[in-house]
Amino acid sequence: MNSSNATESHVDDVLQMVGIDRRAQEHLPVLAGIAGSTLVLGTAILQIATWRSFRRTPPERARLEPDPVGATTTGAGISDGHLTMPSTQQSAPSPVPVSSQRRFRQVLAVFSCTVGLCMGVTVAGIADSTLSKETGLLWESYVLLLSAACLWMLAQASVAAFVLESGRGYPPTAFAEAMFSGVCPFVSDSFDTLKDVLFGGLCLQSTKVGLHVVGWLSWVYLIIFHLCLMCSDRFVADLAASHLSVFSIATIGTSSPKSKLSWSEKLKVLIAKQLTPTKRWMLLVENVPQAGLAVIYLAVEGGSVLVGLLNLGVPAAQVLVSFFMFPRLQRGLAKSYAQRLDSAITDGDRTLAHKLGCERYFFSVAEAKLFYRLGFELHFDNEDLDWNIANESRLLEPLIDARFTQLSDNGHVLVEGDVDPLALSICRQCLMSAMLVADADGIHNTNVLRWYSEDLRGQGGLLAAGLNFASQVLWIDQLDIIDCELEAEDAAALFRNLASAKLRHLSLRGPDPENRGSARLGQAGAKALAHALPDTSHSLEALVLNFLHIGDAEAVILAGALPSSHITYLNLSFNDIEDAGALALAGGLQQNETLQRLFIGRNKLEHRGEGLSALRDACEKRQPPVRLDC
Repeated sequence: MNSSNATESHVDDVLQMVGIDRRAQEHLPVLAGIAGSTLVLGTAILQIATWRSFRRTPPERARLEPDPVGATTTGAGISDGHLTMPSTQQSAPSPVPVSSQRRFRQVLAVFSCTVGLCMGVTVAGIADSTLSKETGLLWESYVLLLSAACLWMLAQASVAAFVLESGRGYPPTAFAEAMFSGVCPFVSDSFDTLKDVLFGGLCLQSTKVGLHVVGWLSWVYLIIFHLCLMCSDRFVADLAASHLSVFSIATIGTSSPKSKLSWSEKLKVLIAKQLTPTKRWMLLVENVPQAGLAVIYLAVEGGSVLVGLLNLGVPAAQVLVSFFMFPRLQRGLAKSYAQRLDSAITDGDRTLAHKLGCERYFFSVAEAKLFYRLGFELHFDNEDLDWNIANESRLLEPLIDARFTQLSDNGHVLVEGDVDPLALSICRQCLMSAMLVADADGIHNTNVLRWYSEDLRGQGGLLAAGLNFASQVLWIDQLDIIDCELEAEDAAALFRNLASAKLRHLSLRGPDPENRGSARLGQAGAKALAHALPDTSHSLEALVLNFLHIGDAEAVILAGALPSSHITYLNLSFNDIEDAGALALAGGLQQNETLQRLFIGRNKLEHRGEGLSALRDACEKRQPPVRLDC
């Protein structure tokens, strides 16, 4: 009996050394019960909502609405360079995009409540002298905080279920993944916030006046740090994944994904989300100053397992693991990236798409240099990963199909697993635009899909598929095809789908400004554009056509479309237009009411020629006048 009591006493002593006393052993099952009950109830809410959503979806809409939009296009439908987009009457309504400003306001509100609640229980612990260096708060306070967090999770699930669109739903593990990001210790930002608030409270509770300053500095830095993060789209996405974890879940459609994730793949995804470069940067900026303050506290106040573990040990381990593991772990995430991107685009969730961009591409300069010196592969240059993402994505599948159909039609023998350089380059540029990542030149125009210096001759299907892709991404309203070779039939294939693309700005420019290149709009392209312009009245505002050898014949065709077009900006510089073409444009302008600016410089117009004079008179007489740049 005495031996048994001694053993039990020794176990209790060990548990107390790590902060798990008798009271902890009583409350840990309670905490586990709250978390487990929340998991079951939240999962039930989302799954019932998913079942109801799928049940009330008409069968014909389920057939027309793949997951995500655009997946029904087949190789055969692309071979002639014309994609048939669904009509307005048949297609599902476009989702309302989730703006960055809306996410910022939501994150700010939830973070403010989290900080307020954590500070409230901490100040209460200081007031009644229950705040300790071993366990921090009373276990009853931890029960209160977890209960509040779980209630917020259930509230999010209820709202998400209420506003869920017909035909959309959530995977069975969605709520579990949200709980992992939202309330899991050492993972969620709410836990990090509590940790920093507790540290500040311990400093304020000390009898050393100098530590009071340290405590206030810790609290002030916590708030300023988060406010600064919220000013950047890159970090709002990560904060939203923690404070709005259920709202940040990507939905799925009525049709199954191309390939489902296995349990091991889902586990890799959950781990990878905590090891991204963005997460690593946040940990460094948040915890390095806090670690310095923790060292001061430990030196002045004495040892504390709580402070040493939470403010020094765990953050250091997270940063080291992220630094060395993420580049290797990321290589197996192509399927996850593709499915999450498809869902983000289908849901119109710009913040989630940008979060994927942060996970996939962003990298600090210092880390890049160190990785290079150590001989590691830079993960943002991993073309194999981008190719695998494109092959797994339903949205990018039509682009690959279009390219491979063209290769097959030209007699190329295709082997499964082949990587085509042109398809890869186009898909990479589409991925970066969809994920709101700066392009190769560092330009961060987040509303632009830009293709550079590609040989697109004979690639009408690929051009049409690219335009279709741009129309699916709600935050892309500009397509720039710059310094690319193409033929008249390719331009025609592009413009046949223009009316359905919902673009505000379209720029088509051939290569080699000095030698004019060989890219051509041609009469076929001009006719397709003239036919499409009247149907773009609610979208297209600016049209740029440079270095395309546009002559009088093409100018006459375009002039015929001006009376019924609604564009406000037209740039026809660097072409081959002469007097006859200018006269035709002047006639078209007389019946146009929307054009505000016309560029016609660097053509074959004589300075005092008849055509240019007529064009100037037409621009001046039109009310309001058109600004002519020649």
